[in-house]
Amino acid sequence: MDIHKLKSDLQTKGYTQFNLKDFNEDYYNQLLPLKCNETQNLKHLMLSCRLDASPKGFSRTNAVHLNNHYASFDIAKSEKDDIVNTLDLDTMFQNWYYCDYLQLPLNNSIEKIKHNIARSLFSIDDSIKIKNFIRNITFFDTGCGIINHVDGTYEDRICAIMIYLNETYDINDGGILKLKNEEEVLPIFGNVAVISLDKNNGNPEHEVTKVTGGIGRYSITTFINYKVA
Repeated sequence: MDIHKLKSDLQTKGYTQFNLKDFNEDYYNQLLPLKCNETQNLKHLMLSCRLDASPKGFSRTNAVHLNNHYASFDIAKSEKDDIVNTLDLDTMFQNWYYCDYLQLPLNNSIEKIKHNIARSLFSIDDSIKIKNFIRNITFFDTGCGIINHVDGTYEDRICAIMIYLNETYDINDGGILKLKNEEEVLPIFGNVAVISLDKNNGNPEHEVTKVTGGIGRYSITTFINYKVA
């Protein structure tokens, strides 16, 4: 793998993609227990739901916002579905389920992998402290997605990193990360997308197309920041 090409992509396009196995095969192997398929997946951990949507005939300023924690995934899904159906929501700005990966036995491995990716691609010396702003496993069920948007740049932001966990995936089921409407990232296990949030040459538009079928889309999603005292 050409690390210089990845760095160049981040500088010129604001994003890059690769497979974790090419970056570091040991990292890839460490995450194998998280591989998701029909019978073995992480849906039972998805106890939180994020939804931002607008009822028919209303603008985004009248949006419905949901970001709650529940006792089970089934309860989370049921409440979200009730809101969507009751309010006749028209436009889904963003919708997914998630959990904090710190509850997983592999949380230390995930932290190390994410930080080493960020340090390698953004040439961050070990003496400089970095931290996670968001550290989630996300699940996009049928109907979930994110419209085209930018994440925003702040003084301490470095990047967003997504590592995908689905063992197999049909592109016809949606859930595809689209970067600047130019490139797509299929959510197959080990595929990695990195979005620069540098205020000078990062912050590209991107979206996740609505999931329309299959077992859903699983990924590790983290925002990396500089650790400001």
